[in-house]
Amino acid sequence: MDSAYIQLNELINEAVETNKHNEELILLDRKCHYLYNITDLNNLLTTSQELEKKAIKYKKPVYQAAANLYLSESYSMNDMQEKALECLNIAEKLIEKAPEITTNVFYIKSNILLSQGNIYYDKKEYNKAIAKIKTVIKSGKLLTDSIMYNQFQFVNYSNLANIYLKINIDSAKYYVHKSIALESQKYSQLNITGSNFYVLGKVNQHENNIPDALRNYKKSYHIIEEYGDGLIRSDLYRSLQEVYTELGKADSAKIYGDKLKEYELLNLQNKYKSLKTIIKETDDSTKESEATLLLIIGVAVIVILIISILLIYFLRKRKLQAITPIETEQEKLAKNYDKLLELIKKDDPAFLSNFEEIFPDFRNNLLAINTELNISEITFCALLKLNLSTKKIAQLTFIETRTVQNKKHRIRKKLSIPKEIDTYNWFNSI
Repeated sequence: MDSAYIQLNELINEAVETNKHNEELILLDRKCHYLYNITDLNNLLTTSQELEKKAIKYKKPVYQAAANLYLSESYSMNDMQEKALECLNIAEKLIEKAPEITTNVFYIKSNILLSQGNIYYDKKEYNKAIAKIKTVIKSGKLLTDSIMYNQFQFVNYSNLANIYLKINIDSAKYYVHKSIALESQKYSQLNITGSNFYVLGKVNQHENNIPDALRNYKKSYHIIEEYGDGLIRSDLYRSLQEVYTELGKADSAKIYGDKLKEYELLNLQNKYKSLKTIIKETDDSTKESEATLLLIIGVAVIVILIISILLIYFLRKRKLQAITPIETEQEKLAKNYDKLLELIKKDDPAFLSNFEEIFPDFRNNLLAINTELNISEITFCALLKLNLSTKKIAQLTFIETRTVQNKKHRIRKKLSIPKEIDTYNWFNSI
């Protein structure tokens, strides 16, 4: 998704310049979809508004409905459920104007129901949320293509499993397995796969099967870190923190606890930005009541206070760390080398976090050379930075020596390392 997103603005500009209105709306819709997946609330709000304006201008009620659907998600994630429901009602009326039930119209109708379910979920009315998802599942009979039908239900059963985690763990287990049974290489959606691994982990944890819980959480973690889906990230970090605490691994538990705090701080900052946009719009509009405006401002003040508290916490933490004598990279590496090797051997996602505490600029330096490197490739580069031989990497990661050699060759190409320069010398300079 990240690689695709980089190309979107250029393609949108091209569509505008060539007056390809339909393509422009499709691309704006894709942009909204991406921003929703990474929970970038402020940009989702403004892009949804842009999509709505263009849809009105080009007289495309279907995309106007889609825009209101995304707007509802922006408001919903800002805990403004009533405003979100207003947008869904608008979307519902607009989509009814569609002259025929195309695939796009079908999915928008389904997503309106799903969004209504999400609002009930946020309000902790889980049975109502489940009823909405089950209505969506029943609507799947309109899909005559078996692949499309299976893909559709693969997603819906996964959503249902996530809701059932709140009220009935046995039902969550049942529906996550129904989802997994429908997964296919023809339509695999890695964000849904990641969500399914998370649900399996919760089921394992409930059954006190901690090794399987950890294994499934780590699979989910690898997927969401690489593919950018943020919708379950907070719950996943919290679950990993719990499991590592239960296993007595304080260092790993702390890593995920810190990740959770940083992620929640980022979300609060995101909410604050989007709330400022909403407040400005509300202030400019004569249609909004004074009570609503005061409510929104009150929410914004609370968010600002929470952000301030968290910022003070992190600043204090950094000040305390600054008092400690500064260690060189080599001193840090020498102290943590054995621990890093152990994390590699266990395929523990905490490896990269520990590595980046020693070499904080490493990832950014690599991405400055090639922005398309994924998490697994950056992790492999970290092994080369540690000066591990091909044989040692093969032993630690339980793969063939030839596979390691092939990976080294691909990394050299991706980073444009000149033939005359030794791989390890090159990484030593990064």
